[in-house]
This record gives sequence, structure tokens and C-alpha cells, in this order.
Amino acid sequence: MKKVLKSVGGFLNQGFANIKIYEALAGVVIALLFVIIGSNVDLSLSKNVVQPGNAFSIIINYLGSLPGYALLGAVGIMFFVNYNPKSKKDSKILSILCAIVFPVLAGALYGYDCFYKQGIDNQILALLVGVLIVGAICVGIYFWTRNGDKEEAYRTGLALLVASVLILGLSFMLKRTGYRPRYLLILENNNDYSLYRDWWTFDTSVKETFMSLEKAPDEDLFHSWPSNHTAFSTLGIMFCLIARLNEKTKDKSYYFVYITYIFTMVVAFGRIFDGHHYLSDVAFGALYSCILVYLVIYLFELPKIKERTAEEIEERSKLTPMPDLEHQVIVYESHKSSKPKLRKSPFKTIERKTKTEKTKAYYQNRKY
Repeated sequence: MKKVLKSVGGFLNQGFANIKIYEALAGVVIALLFVIIGSNVDLSLSKNVVQPGNAFSIIINYLGSLPGYALLGAVGIMFFVNYNPKSKKDSKILSILCAIVFPVLAGALYGYDCFYKQGIDNQILALLVGVLIVGAICVGIYFWTRNGDKEEAYRTGLALLVASVLILGLSFMLKRTGYRPRYLLILENNNDYSLYRDWWTFDTSVKETFMSLEKAPDEDLFHSWPSNHTAFSTLGIMFCLIARLNEKTKDKSYYFVYITYIFTMVVAFGRIFDGHHYLSDVAFGALYSCILVYLVIYLFELPKIKERTAEEIEERSKLTPMPDLEHQVIVYESHKSSKPKLRKSPFKTIERKTKTEKTKAYYQNRKY
């Protein structure tokens, strides 16, 4: 049993990208646990805690998904940092375009998602605000990582791009598959709890009923499951890859894992507190985002893990060199030809006794 526990502990203590396996599993297990709990207490919890329009939830609405959009913009910054003027393969124009297009695109998406019709009614102004906020963060990321390793910056940019696209695409698809009514819809209809639906039912009857009315409500009221805010906030784990491009933060990159966990919990509470989501909504968003993020990081780190493993095996072989095959054959043949050690024969003892007796007889019979 001790050997099993020791082997399990050794496995959990291994890591990738300066992240321990137990740290990654902790996030997945906690999110899964809250999905299970929320599936049983969603409605009762929202009845007790929801206070629509509170200031805390409004702030969370603006900031909750910011890490995900900032990292999408950082893709272009990573490709720009990767640019090497001495290399003929690198294009200066393309790297500059990446540094402009990705932050602008990410900022526009952020402004439309978080500001448009949620404090700013002018669509162009909402997009502009989003671009300015994401652009400022991307400028800070550039000064943070500009002296980093160029190949590492390129791999980081690819990892950020893949993770961001996967989470954005999956969130969009799930929201338009589940059509779960938000708790706010129940409040707007005089606490009609018959409108409540579990997330796993994929029941679109409530949406179809309301959208057929002359004064149909906003379609966003049927996008409760899953939570984009917690999915994008969990994407902040990827900051640990960016931190490795700076010598001062390289060894402390795992801090961003814990910061992201805490920030995601705060965001989850804010979204429940405002009535936009149930507990299972925010937990499920964090769950699939956490799984995808760690999967992408591991896959992009896999070549480096294999290199380190090969180097460790080589170092061990130098410390304890194994004899080659020729040497093994020689040793085997020498052992095979050598005579085995035998116990002393009693006959030799008898022979020695007879010699001793002859010697004594010789000296006794000798004439002086």
C-alpha cells in the first residue's frame, strides 16, 4: 500500500510548463464537484442569493471575460515578439499585422460582448472601448515579454490561439444547443418557477413559446448554460506560458494558476448573484475550459517533455554505465570456464598426516 501511495504521489508531483499535475487536477475536480452540486441545488440557491443589478455583479460583467479576450489579443503580440530581423523566413509586415489585427479583433469582441447594450447603447463606441482596453493590456504584455526566447514566443502564440478558438467555438455551440432560460426570465415573469429547466434537458420549449410572442424578450435570456464569463476567466491559466518569457517571472509562472482559480470563483459568484447564471452554469463553463486549457498546454509541451526525458536517461547512463554486449560475453565465458570452489577433501588431510608421520620417523631414526 505504501508503494502504491508513493507512486501516486510521485505521479501527481510531476508537471508540465511549471504546473504540477495535482494543481491541474485540483481545478478540474473542484469544477466537476460544483457541477454535481449545482445540478441539485440550482433553483433553491438562486432563490436565496440573487439580487439583480447590484454593483459587484456589474463590475464582474465587465471584467469577468477580460482575461480570455486579452489572451486572444496576445496571440498577435507573441508572433510579433517571435520576429527575427536576421532571419530571411520572418516577415516584418506580417508580424506587424498580427500585432495589430489580433488585439483589435479581440477588443472588438470584448466590447460587443460586455459593453454593448450593457451600459453603452452605441455599438461603435462599445467596440472602441473594448479595443482600447484589450489594446492597453496587449501593449503591457509586449513590454513584459519582448526580451523572451523567440521560438518559445511562437509556441506560446500558437497555444493561445488554439485554446482561445476552441473555448470560443465550444461556448458558442453549447449556448445555442441548450437554450436554458436564465433566472432573470423567471423574475421578469412574476417568479414563475415553471420556466426553470435543468441544463441537461436541452429543452427549447420555453424559448419557442416566448419568441412566438409579439413582444419577444431578448434572446440572450435563453443563453444561461454554460457561462462564457467563467470559461474565459479560466483561460487566464495560459498566462503561465507568457510569464515564462520573462526571466523575472519565469520561475513564478505557476502563480497564475492559483490567481486564475481565485478570480474564476469570484466571477462565478458575481454571475450567480446577478441572476444571469445558475451554479451549474458557471461550474460547467470553468470545467470544460480548464480541461481544454491544460490539454493544449500539455500537447504543446510534449516535445520538450520528451527531450527532457531523453536527457535524464542519458545522464543516468553516464552515472551508472552499463557494460556493452562484448564485455558481457567475456564475463560470461570467464565465469563459465572458471572451476567452482569445492570443499576440502578429507583424503588430503589423511595424506598430510602420513607425511608428518614419515618426517617424525625420519628424525627419530636418524643417527647423530
